[in-house]
Parts: sequence; structure tokens; C-alpha cells
Amino acid sequence: MTGNFLPEYDPPVTPGPKKLLQCLIRDKAVRRTDEELVRQRVLHWLIHDKKWSKGNLRLEKSYEWVSDPKRRRIRSDVELLDREGQVLVVVECKRGDTPLGEHVDQQAVEYAIKSRAKWIWTTNGKSHGFLRRRKQEWSQVDALKPLDVFSDPPAAKLEFPTSVDDRAAVRR
Repeated sequence: MTGNFLPEYDPPVTPGPKKLLQCLIRDKAVRRTDEELVRQRVLHWLIHDKKWSKGNLRLEKSYEWVSDPKRRRIRSDVELLDREGQVLVVVECKRGDTPLGEHVDQQAVEYAIKSRAKWIWTTNGKSHGFLRRRKQEWSQVDALKPLDVFSDPPAAKLEFPTSVDDRAAVRR
């Protein structure tokens, strides 16, 4: 997980009683959910800060899924396409209070396998995780190189001596 590099973004809300916001890519009003707010924040950063072309962003691409009989289709939140139109990065967005971890990574890996992506970015708008595919293996990495985003170095774990009599612990 990394520190937060996404700037704050409050998308325009459509007037009326329903909670709708204007999607940056779909150019239409969509339901204003906590997850959608994270997706729009990611899109705003990609378009305005990273200068990613709207034509190279795809939302909620649907794929057939056969390994789970309860789910017929799966949909990735955001896909970043390269110049040839191939999926480079799959972005899995979660609401802000959803912790990132193995379950979210596994969900994103399913999308990445179907789309043949090389990179995965998971985010809840506050923290971020990156995975990279090498051959058939997915591993966590500290940088999402297609976007030139790096994670914060892990904080050093400080160990304090439990007693002043523990000379080895005091020397550490």
C-alpha cells in the first residue's frame, strides 16, 4: 500500500432530488456512490494530472466469467489502454472505507487475466496497491511504472528494549 498521491476532487453533481454526478468519461449522469466518487477522482487525476487521453480509458468493460457459477460476467472499474488499444493497467476502485488487501487484489487479478493486462492498481482513494504480471505470476510492486507512480518506502519498525538490562536490545 502506498501513501496517497491523488488530489482531492469533487465531481459536479447534477441538479435534482437524485444523487447523480457527471462522469468524466461516459459524459452522462451516473449514481453518486462512494465507489463512483473514487473512480471519478482516479479519472480526474489520470486526465488532468497525468494527461492520459480519454480515448485510452475504458470503464466497466464486461467479460464473461466461467469459473464461478454464481457470476456470469465480471466488469473492471477502469482500464488504461496503450496506443494499440491493448489493456495496460486494470484499476480496481473501492469505497473509501474498504480496506485493500488480498481479496481486492484477487478480484483485480481476475479482471487483469481476462483483459490480458500487465499491471494492476487497486485503490480506495486513500491508499493504493500495485501488482505486476511477469509470465503467469502476479507480484506486489512499489511502482506503477506506466503512470510513473511510486509507493512510499515502508516505515521502519522500531524495536524498543523492554528493559535497560537487555544490553543487546539497547545497542540496537
